[in-house]
Formats: sequence, C-alpha cells, structure tokens
Amino acid sequence: MDGPKYAMERHERVDLPETANVRMPTHAWCTVFLARFRRLQYVRIRLLQCFHQPISLAADTGISFCQSTSAPRPAGRKRVTVPSVQDEARWYTFVHGRTPPSEQERQTMADVCREKDLHGACSDSESEVSDMLDVAEPKDVLNAYDYDFRRPSLQVLMQLDTNDIIALTKLFRKWMQHAQFAYVHGSPAAIHPVHAQWLFSLLACLDQRLDSDDISTLRVLARACIKCIVRTREQVAPMSTSDADFLECESGAWMIIAIIAGIWGQLDLWIEAHDRLAEARIPTA
Repeated sequence: MDGPKYAMERHERVDLPETANVRMPTHAWCTVFLARFRRLQYVRIRLLQCFHQPISLAADTGISFCQSTSAPRPAGRKRVTVPSVQDEARWYTFVHGRTPPSEQERQTMADVCREKDLHGACSDSESEVSDMLDVAEPKDVLNAYDYDFRRPSLQVLMQLDTNDIIALTKLFRKWMQHAQFAYVHGSPAAIHPVHAQWLFSLLACLDQRLDSDDISTLRVLARACIKCIVRTREQVAPMSTSDADFLECESGAWMIIAIIAGIWGQLDLWIEAHDRLAEARIPTA
C-alpha cells in the first residue's frame, strides 16, 4: 500500500516558482493549496483501493467523500443520468439549466451584465444604498435568462472516466470564455464560480499520470484561464488598485492554473502567466 503514498510525496516536491512585480497568488498560498490538493488526491486513491470504485471530490472547498457501489442509495434520491460527453448541447443544458444561446443572445446578456456593473460602480442613489445594505445573496443577472446552474456532485462525478473528464474540460474551456459569464452578480469575474467548481472537481478526479495528449489539453485550459485573468484585470484596473479586488474575482482561474502547473509539473505555465500579466501593462503591486 506504499505506492500512492510514494506518488504523493514525489509530487509534493514540485513547487511553483516565486514571481515578483505582478499581482499573483503568493508563494505561501500556492504551497499550502497544492499540499492540501495532493492530500485530497491521496485520500481519493486510498479510498479507491478500499472500495474499488471512482471516488469524487466535493464541489466547494475540497472535502472528499466516498460511497461504496454496494451501499444503498438514500431513499427518495434518483440516479442522475449523465449525458454523453460527445453531446455538447445536452451537457450545456445539464450544467446551465437551459439550451445554448445564440451568439447574439450571449452578447445581449453580456451587455446587460456590463451595464449593471457600470451602474453599480457609479451610483449612490437611495435604491443603490438599500441594495448594499441588503444581506441577502445578490441575484445573478443570468437568472433572468433562465440560467439555473447545476453544481458538480458525487453522483455525477463517479460516472466519469479519464476520457470523459478530459472531454469535459474542453467543453468548460469553451463555455467559460463566453461573454455573458464575464460578470457575476454585476462584478467582473475571470471564470464563473460554477464553472470553476466543475473544473476543480474534474481535475481532482484525474489520475496524476496522464499521456502527452491529455497534458496538452490541460495546458490549453490553463492558458485559457490566463487569458480570462488578463481580460478581467483590464476591466477591474480602472476601478481599483487593491490586491483583494483583483484576486477575489480571479480566484477560480488561479486555482485551476496552480493545479495544472503544480500537480502535473507544468511550471512554465506559472512563469507564462506572470509574463502575460506583465506585458498587459496592468497596474502592479
């Protein structure tokens, strides 16, 4: 039973390089985040050996769960039917709760979200103050366009194999760059939180040993995240110079980049992110 432990220790030696003069997650954050992610992967491997079935990761903050194939399903819970990964339209509906919009519809939604962001940044009307004092969770503008997001669950993730996961990362890479997802609750976002949760969970279910084609797919995903971060900084920079403001709306994208660079040893991607942000002439720390 020493194999998974050795693999975990070996991968823990891979460390993300330090960067300077560009707003990026700190070296200390990366070290702690990757160490916790590796431990979760290690637990998944050990549970897989015990229960002989795929073990999935929770969608939110990295708590792992397992369920034996022989365990009865809780009363009243139906099996979730997962679409074929070859059917992009059905998977879009499965995740987003509505059929894929046309390009014109996407642009219309993006314009509405952007307008809400501009009004939120400039308005100090009485109604705006009331909205700020409202402790209820803000409504996503996309809800008005019939979006009803499904978060990743154990029932879904345990039905996916490596090929399915790699195929789904390609779909999410495409969707996360659609214009209407560039704003969440009226604020700029590098990646929509639900997309980030799906990608985090999918990556957590991947084997640490992948072939060159799969690694290439992950590298393209990381570069898409970098592109989204650059886009978001161009939107946020005129309104704020706070590190917290920048990193809060980029957190999902940075987690995906850190996982791919640190877990699968693609450290050059971290340097590439640094260089891309430096070249974009965005305000620095």
